[in-house]
Amino acid sequence: MFLESAASATTANDSNAQNNGQNAIWFQKFAPFIYDTSASTRSNFERLASKRNWGDKLRRKQWTSLQVVLAASNHADANDDAHTDTPNQGGAWFQQFENFVHDPTVGIRSNFERLAAQRSWGNRLKQRRWAECQEEEFGYAYGTNTTKLEIWQRLCREVHISDPPDSITQCRQVRRVVSDTKSAANRG
Repeated sequence: MFLESAASATTANDSNAQNNGQNAIWFQKFAPFIYDTSASTRSNFERLASKRNWGDKLRRKQWTSLQVVLAASNHADANDDAHTDTPNQGGAWFQQFENFVHDPTVGIRSNFERLAAQRSWGNRLKQRRWAECQEEEFGYAYGTNTTKLEIWQRLCREVHISDPPDSITQCRQVRRVVSDTKSAANRG
């Protein structure tokens, strides 16, 4: 029992050290800013944004950039629930379509719209394929086990909800609201 606890604590400490290392690397590009390992990532980010006088738009852009780095490092360490046989981060669903090149610099929706236009999909097929795409890309990014609260809370944090809900049901509601908002923005 003691050995299991010690091994678990060592793994958690190694993981935290690796995350701090990834965070520190991202922050290095803003020298002479010094990353404080005793503070949270968010606290370091807010301190940097304040020192640089970033406005809301640049702040969101940089926060997203940092989240991508963290998601990539977390994805590399992900458990067996996540896809590990896909060579790139994201875009796994698109690989099934010959002569289509996934562009990782744009969002899933942009890639999907380009593919749908290339394939001349009608509305019904487009809706069905969009649901497939979202499900697989979500599974790739967050794993396929939708019964883990931690996974849902991580998703909430990635859409800038600093205090995620305490239940999977509430987290799913947040995902629906975010998805609906993004869909409305893409239509409008």
